[in-house]
Amino acid sequence: MANVRDWLPFKAKGAIGARKIVAFDNHAGNSGAVTGEALQANGANAASFGVSGTRAVAAGETVEVAAPGYVAQVIFGGAVKIGDLLTSDSDGDAVATTAAGARIVGIATTDGVANDIGEVLVSPGSV
Repeated sequence: MANVRDWLPFKAKGAIGARKIVAFDNHAGNSGAVTGEALQANGANAASFGVSGTRAVAAGETVEVAAPGYVAQVIFGGAVKIGDLLTSDSDGDAVATTAAGARIVGIATTDGVANDIGEVLVSPGSV
């Protein structure tokens, strides 16, 4: 049985696909008014904090976001190796990064290539 802290509910500010990196909307890299809602991440500077569940949601709906410490399924946007630090590409997919200052969502726990469903240990931070 899942711990209730494994998934956190947030209101979606826009459409968020399944297994996508999710960011807070209160970061300079995101446009529009700040509301504290969740957005599908749009790049390495997004304030990424988790990964959406297996159901896509529309703006205004509740998105379930994998909490830090949880191993979540995520769509890879390129080649990934176990142990890579993962950030978001422009579509909210996970890509490996070593770029200084990049915001990361966590650490890859599986290998994969673009469009694979891989796994990430959710541990947001920056390089």
